[in-house]
Parts: sequence; structure tokens; C-alpha cells
Amino acid sequence: MWVVPRENLTEDQLAAIRLSPDKNRVIFGGPGSGKTLVLAHRARQLILDGTPSNRIRLLVYTNVLRDYVEEGLIDMGLVNRAGSELEETPDNCRERTKFFALTPDDDPQALLDVVAIIYSEDGNNPESAFVRKSSEWKRSDELLERVKSSTPPWLHELNIAELRKVVRQFERGFSLGEQAKVFGSAELVQTFDSWCIDLFDTLVGGKRPWNAEKKMMDFEKIRLEVLEIFESNKCEKLFDALLVDEGQDLTPTSIKLMKAVSTHVTLAMDGRQQLYSNGIDPQEALDILEVRRAAASLLNAYRCTPLVVDLAAEFLPSQSEAIAFRTSNLLSVDDIETPVLFRAKDRNEELDQLAIALGDRAMLGHNTAVLLPTQRAASGVLKEMEKRGLNCSHRKDLSFGDLRPIILTYHSAKGLTVDSIFLPTLTEKAFRGFTDSEQRTRMLFVGITRATKWAWLGTHEGDQLELLSGIEALEKRKSLRILPRTSTLLSAAVIVKEETPTTSIGLAGLL
Repeated sequence: MWVVPRENLTEDQLAAIRLSPDKNRVIFGGPGSGKTLVLAHRARQLILDGTPSNRIRLLVYTNVLRDYVEEGLIDMGLVNRAGSELEETPDNCRERTKFFALTPDDDPQALLDVVAIIYSEDGNNPESAFVRKSSEWKRSDELLERVKSSTPPWLHELNIAELRKVVRQFERGFSLGEQAKVFGSAELVQTFDSWCIDLFDTLVGGKRPWNAEKKMMDFEKIRLEVLEIFESNKCEKLFDALLVDEGQDLTPTSIKLMKAVSTHVTLAMDGRQQLYSNGIDPQEALDILEVRRAAASLLNAYRCTPLVVDLAAEFLPSQSEAIAFRTSNLLSVDDIETPVLFRAKDRNEELDQLAIALGDRAMLGHNTAVLLPTQRAASGVLKEMEKRGLNCSHRKDLSFGDLRPIILTYHSAKGLTVDSIFLPTLTEKAFRGFTDSEQRTRMLFVGITRATKWAWLGTHEGDQLELLSGIEALEKRKSLRILPRTSTLLSAAVIVKEETPTTSIGLAGLL
């Protein structure tokens, strides 16, 4: 599993984990530097220090990364369900509970009357129906104050947003006792969009905004409406800490929302890995969170071999960034292999060689991932690998605990780390949906840097991705093996043992 024990972390990583939550923090770190690792350990540290787990969220960008982190939490002794001190409603009381009817003109005290009857020990429990009430009293501070002075005890801990969730769940048929369990089992790890939808359903309610042009929910409008609720009503903070990965692809509104709802925010980001055009500039993120650049925690240690680093640096937008990345402080890696670019005569030959190489990696005990530009392309390669006898893991059947190759899109693989990465079909045809050259470049950079040990790139003669045109220079300095279509990979690539692990000094000769 990807989780590195605390005793094996670098000093930079340990320092980031121990940062006090008395103010917001921004962690900058390149691929493989351990940003996700630090956030997971930081969540555990905050819980050990006494922060209630249901007041913490670790927010990630994709469902794939959420599942990845969940498996890592198990290794750390955590589960993806926040703990709870909430009291359960006695079963006999819950069984007798029906619902109460409130009209828009009713006083907020009516809800407290419902609570008192549901939790009454003498069994008085009239039968009625509870229906939606106007938002005026649901959002009122008066209602919150009344509830805080009421019984049962667990209601005392709810803020106004959580109370609204009680009301909404009540409308859907949940008794208050059942809701106590719901609050106590909130997910510790969530995708950012899922977390925003929960906030919208609780605070705003009604139909979720829809983007007709993109045929999907309008997540930016969802965030804006939730933020407006907090800014207009000056609501209490819902969380003690939000730990957020892949911050470079979040919008300014997203960062403002996190700051509004949580006492503390730790944001991990790397501008070089930004895959979406609406992502935030690092300096703007610092400004919103009121963090001085000098206070940001820089993680400079990468668990990638120097040859993977050299290959990935070819896909950075400027020479200065490439030099800085190549001269980063590399952690010790035992085995160093030369990445491969395979030029096939056609798709079938490339897929044959891909299957052979994936099998070789499994024999070496490597975990692997195959990345494609679109979900359609990923589904196609999955079927082709199955035809060739390979059992692969994919987005509907993900597993990070075995050696099955994982087949995903570049965007879905954000934040993941594997031993060996495979980037097949690096052709103009495959990338025709991504016309922006800068976006293509970042996709390849993100894809290659998922690997810690080895990378395999595949393309077709006559349709090679234009971005690969200057890659021959890497072969001259032995950072890449370019295999013509007549070559085969019938066995694993030769592993070159280094007497001394390559450092930034050793990399100077590669520049």
C-alpha cells in the first residue's frame, strides 16, 4: 500500500504533519513528494490531538483517489467513517415516531415540541405528518438557540446547518434517532464535489443547479449558493479542519467556501499538475486563505527515479521549471530502469506489446496503471487487455491491494502513485479532443509522474503525438530507450543497479 509509516517520512513531511491548525496552511509539493500522504497522516494526528473526527474532512478531487486514500487509511488504523459521541434514540421510541405537521406560520418552538415528544420517556407520542417549512425559520438563529437549550443532549452540539439537515432528513422519513447515527457516520474522506453537494442539500435545498450545455450539475453555481448562505447569514463554522488535496484544480470560489465553513484549512497543491483551465493560481490561493508565501510548507523530496524525473521534465512549460524539477532532492531508490518509448506499426501491435510489458511488471511485483486521454479510450484498452488474457482493474472495479493493472484516464489518476506507469496511444488521433497544447503537455507530465520506478510510452508510426517530437534527446543521454516497431519486450527491461543512488548532483550531467 502507498502509505509510508510515520517513522520513514522525511523531515519536511513530518514538519508539515505537525503544523499547528491555529491558522490556514498551504503545502506546495511536486508529484511523488507525498502531499496526499501528508494529509492522511495529518488527519490522523489531528484526531489523536483531540479533534472530533466528524469535524474533519479530507477532500480529494476524484472518486478514484477517494478509494485510494480509503485503503490507505485502513493501514493507518483509521476507517472512512467519522466517530460519534451522539446518543441513540431508544428503539421503542423510534418505532413509535411518526411525523409532525408544521405550516409556514408556525413558531420555531413547534420543532422543539416535536423533539420533546419523540424523546419523552412517558411514551406520549401523537401521530402527525412533518412537512417542509419555509426557509425563513429553518435558517434562523432563533431556532438554533432554542434547540441548543432543549433536549436530547446530542442536539446541543448541532450548528444551524446541521439542524437544517435534521429538518430535511425528517421530511424524508428519518427519525431523529436515526439521524444521530447519520451524523456520527459522516465520511472522513470525500470528493470535493460530493462534499459541496451535501452542503447544498443541507443549507439551500431544492433542485440542484444544472448546466444544460454540459449536461451535468453546475458545481460552480452550487458552490456559489452555499457560499452566499454563509456570507449572508454569518453561520457558525461546520468543521474544525479541512485537509484538501489537488488544490491547483479548484476554483477561487471553492477556496473561499472552504475558508467560510471551516476553522482551519490545509491546502496541498502543485501548479505544474493543473489539468483544468479554471484552476486557481497558487498566489491567489495563498491570498484567499491569508497565508504568506513564507509560511507555506515546501516538500522537495520525490520518490521517483531520476530517469522518470528527467522524462517528465520534458513536458514542463518552461526550461527553468524543467531544470528546477530535474534538480529536486530525490529520495533513495534501489532499482533504476530506463523508461521506454515503443513505436508500433499500428494499434494491434502496440496493444500486444502493452500486454507483454504489463505481464512483465506483475512478475517483478510492480503495481501498475495504464492511462488514456478519455474514458472511451480507457474502456477500449480494457477490453483489448482482457482479450489478451489480462485481468485488469478499472473505475467500476477498483482495487489497489493487488497486482492487477489499473486502467484509468489521466484526469482520474490525479494523486495516485504506482511503481510503473503505461501511457499507450500517444497519437494525434487519440488526443484530438484536447486541442490546447499546454493541456496536453500537463496531461503527459501528470501521467509520467504517477510512476516511482519506470514508465512505458506507446505511439504509432505516422500518427505520433507532436509533443514527442523532441524526445530523441533523452535517448542520447540514456534517459529513454526508443524501441522501433520490430523490437519486442519478451521479458522485463534490464534493471540497472546504481552503486550510489542518483541525487541532484548526479542529475547535473543530464541537463
